[in-house]
Amino acid sequence: MTEEKVKSVLAAVKLSVEAVIQAEWVLSHRSSSTLLKEGAALEWPVQVTVSWSVLLPLALNTLNSEMGMEFVWKAVAVSYTWSAAAIASGSCTADDGASVNPITTTANSVPFGTVNPNVFTIGCQDLAVSTNAGSGYSLAVQEQTLMQTAGVGFTVPDTTCDAGTCTEAVAGTWTSATNNGLGHTCANQSSHDCNSAYSSGTNFRQFANIAGGETAQAVMSSSTPATATGRVKYRLAVSSGQAAGTYTNLIVYTITATY
Repeated sequence: MTEEKVKSVLAAVKLSVEAVIQAEWVLSHRSSSTLLKEGAALEWPVQVTVSWSVLLPLALNTLNSEMGMEFVWKAVAVSYTWSAAAIASGSCTADDGASVNPITTTANSVPFGTVNPNVFTIGCQDLAVSTNAGSGYSLAVQEQTLMQTAGVGFTVPDTTCDAGTCTEAVAGTWTSATNNGLGHTCANQSSHDCNSAYSSGTNFRQFANIAGGETAQAVMSSSTPATATGRVKYRLAVSSGQAAGTYTNLIVYTITATY
């Protein structure tokens, strides 16, 4: 049995990790010339499926015994974090050249305040993500409902942008405040993890509506370990016929690390 053959077998082993553990195989030979004990027989290809918490120690012991070499399992904790940061009104600008009235946000709220009809009001938050997950992450966003008042339930529609084609999944340009609604975009601050559909903060989308049965959409993502910051810009414009009242909504972000 050659060293190359053994290494090819090991490369084919699929290790399924159930939680926050990423496994790494390390091979150290006991002999430079013989990798298998004499008389040991294996069928090729060898496929091993392991539940790490129960079967992996047994599998390693078996491989150690049968193959005459030492396998060491190293566990590396997978971590992922994300946070939202407030942005002052003076730092919240429009990347598409639209005329806007910026407001100052907090880390957990976007207080639009009293808005004028057919005028864009925007608020910004910086979303910071960091993970060492081998296949990266996805940060998805949804709204609980449309923006609405309590009780009577007047609503502000989601934007359909200037061309009337924007959805939670399809982005478009939105520079005319007479095309009313609520929408958002994402502009890269560090790295390049904002969804390319936003075109560096110049295209907008709706928030996927949980109450409407819509599927959450990725606002930021990476296919590799990453540390990135994206600036999400919430844009609102209402019509002159919008009913007076206090309108609220809940925006939900969900981060998923991929191992």
